Amino acid sequence: MWPKLTGTQTIKGITYTPDGEDVIADGTATDWAVLKQTIHLADGDYLISGNSKRIQIGANGTYLHPADNPQHITAGDYDCEISLPAGTVCNKQRFTPRLYRI
Repeated sequence: MWPKLTGTQTIKGITYTPDGEDVIADGTATDWAVLKQTIHLADGDYLISGNSKRIQIGANGTYLHPADNPQHITAGDYDCEISLPAGTVCNKQRFTPRLYRI
């Protein structure tokens, strides 16, 4: 993730496993299975992207979904999430979030 996931976490039926900079999700969500990390970006501008609409980054209750198209963000504090609703079935699904400094 946008910080790199450092270890395996199981959240509400989904096991999230790091694979390099990607995250592998496996299982069935019993409720909202949200993998959330907070990131602080120093001075500058950044571009975020991802391969799924379930990847989102937000601050102050506003979320961007970079799978639609890469999003521009500025320095600040952000919540980085992979958010899977109840009933979502993942069979080793790969999530590929990316953060680039521009």
